Amino acid sequence: MDFFNNDITARLPSAVAALLARIRDYGYSAYLAGECVRDLTLGIIPADYDVLTNAEIRRLYTILEDYTFINSSESVSDENSPEKKSAEDLRGEHCMVSAKGCSVCLEYCEDPAVSMSRRDFTVNAACLRADRGIVDIYGGLSQIKPANDGDAAEFVITLTSVAEAEAELQFKKKLQAAELKGEKTDKLEPEKPRLPLRHALSALEYISAGGPGNMGSGGANVTYIMSNGLSELVKRTLAEQTAENLSPAESFPSEDFLPQKLKGLLLGKFASRVILTYADGICGLIPELKSLREFSPAMFEHCVTAVGLTPPVLSLRLALLFCCIGKPDCLSSKNGLRRYKGYRERSRLLLERILRRLTPIAKLNAVLDVFDEASWLLEYSDCIFPAGDDKTAVKLLAASLPGCDANRLGLLLRFKYARTSADPSLKENFKENLQEPKSSAATIYKNMLKLV
Repeated sequence: MDFFNNDITARLPSAVAALLARIRDYGYSAYLAGECVRDLTLGIIPADYDVLTNAEIRRLYTILEDYTFINSSESVSDENSPEKKSAEDLRGEHCMVSAKGCSVCLEYCEDPAVSMSRRDFTVNAACLRADRGIVDIYGGLSQIKPANDGDAAEFVITLTSVAEAEAELQFKKKLQAAELKGEKTDKLEPEKPRLPLRHALSALEYISAGGPGNMGSGGANVTYIMSNGLSELVKRTLAEQTAENLSPAESFPSEDFLPQKLKGLLLGKFASRVILTYADGICGLIPELKSLREFSPAMFEHCVTAVGLTPPVLSLRLALLFCCIGKPDCLSSKNGLRRYKGYRERSRLLLERILRRLTPIAKLNAVLDVFDEASWLLEYSDCIFPAGDDKTAVKLLAASLPGCDANRLGLLLRFKYARTSADPSLKENFKENLQEPKSSAATIYKNMLKLV
């Protein structure tokens, strides 16, 4: 990693460095851990800072008495209270502190190595003690490489699962122990690692977004790729979830990580590519998509491809991904022609059912607001836009669509353009719908956007 300035402590905000020093001055350990170490290595300003310390949270209220505590898993109490907690009880206790505008999450931890073993990927499993340097048990930071000349990204990161790296580490220890005892090692095999569902979905979210610089945190532009081992683990984890026939809401009733991860995946720069590559597993999590894929693989691929042709607006991409899920239930045939009467309404109904199933009750209102806009796009997706630069006609169109405003009209145009551009044979249909067959579809699209 000689292309990095390894003294990343120089990039630490002074307020965070002072907070860490304060904790150490009281005789406790304080390690920066996880994503913030990765981001500092890349030259990215972290969104927040995770700190592992062996100081009890209630003790931190005294040590950091002049800091602002944002929230905590432990109520404020007397540090001299006779009540003693076991290490197991203390594990996971945390608090959030503001250090001159920097959000710092402090978590109780006796052994940083144990905490790192629970992380998702090796690149996120390094920790830093400012006075001693980086501790990188799994070598995750070595997976950060400069991109090839000509690439848009500055760095390429190969994602490797901590579960996989930990299994390999334990296997090496087992081999060494057997060799010391003079035992045969030819029949020893490493245990097959298991990947939590949240980590599998995080991997998809990472490669869909491209990297931290593409997620709005600023700094280096990064591309993520999966190691072969992680790719197989992700597919296996998603397949097991499918085989068990458990809906995410039943499996994880109190957590909202699933809708958050799916949202991150859907809004990513490479969303279409990721969904198509891992279609088996994603369709297992969302059976309605599986039904569409089995009904018509081409129709499924068309919907997914259209997602990648639009800006990252959640309502727009939801409408595109699920716009045809009602077709299998609405198929009829007349004079040899296939018809899908009422499929838009059916698609809207199924989309609402999916969002309600995946979303915790506490977050439902916000999600239904997004659904309302996606539903509107589906309902009016067959409208015809006026030709050329006729502003009056555009205004009349907007007035004829209930609940329409400039934003929704722009999203509707993007919806129609993405649907037709995903299939080159439909571009002429897009021009016909705009009543301007002599211009290219792309030109019409750009001109119309200026009007709305």
